[in-house]
Amino acid sequence: MGQLIFPTRNKTPYQRHKNTAKERFSGVTLDRAVRIFESLGHALPLEQESVVYAVGSTFKEKSVIDNLEKDFPVKVVRIGRFRNQRWWFWLIPGPMSRLFVIKFFSPACIREVFDRLFDYILLDIAVFNKLVESRFLSEIWDDVGVSPHMTSSIKEDSRYFIYGVDTDNEESETGILEVISYGKDAPKSLIDLI
Repeated sequence: MGQLIFPTRNKTPYQRHKNTAKERFSGVTLDRAVRIFESLGHALPLEQESVVYAVGSTFKEKSVIDNLEKDFPVKVVRIGRFRNQRWWFWLIPGPMSRLFVIKFFSPACIREVFDRLFDYILLDIAVFNKLVESRFLSEIWDDVGVSPHMTSSIKEDSRYFIYGVDTDNEESETGILEVISYGKDAPKSLIDLI
C-alpha cells in the first residue's frame, strides 16, 4: 500500500519560534484565570530590563479604559476598534469591542485592571525585554487586533512570558480559553504559576 503524504504548511512567526519552550491553548475556569492574574501581580518584580504589557479587547466604554491611568500605575498606549472590512456590517448597529494596549509600571495592579475591564474581555499579559519593546509596539500599532503570542518581536527574547484569557470563547468547553506561551529561558517563578 502507498504511504499517505500530508502537505506541510510553512510556520508563521507566531506558531513556533526557536525561543519558545511552550505554547498552549486550553479551556479553563474563571477562578483559575483570576487566581493566575492575581499571582502574576505579586510574582512580577519588574526587572530593569523587562516591560509588562496588556493587550486585548473589551466591551467597556473608552472612558473606562482611559481612566485606568488615573487609578493605576499604567499608561494606555492605544485604544482602537475592531473594524470589519465588509461594508454591510456597518449597516447593522451593534456593540463593538474596544481594542487596547496598556503598559504596566507596577504589575501589582494586573488583577484590578482585569476586574475593571471585565466585560467579555480578551486579555493577554506579556512580559519581555525592553530591547524589543519598540518593535513590539510597531507590530501592535500596525494591527492592534493582534495578540502578543502572535508577534515575532516578543519571541526574540528567550525570557518572554505571555499569559492570556478570552472570557467569551465558543471553542472552549468552559467558555474561557487560556493562552500560555513562554520562552526557553523564562523565569521559573512565572512558569510555576501556571
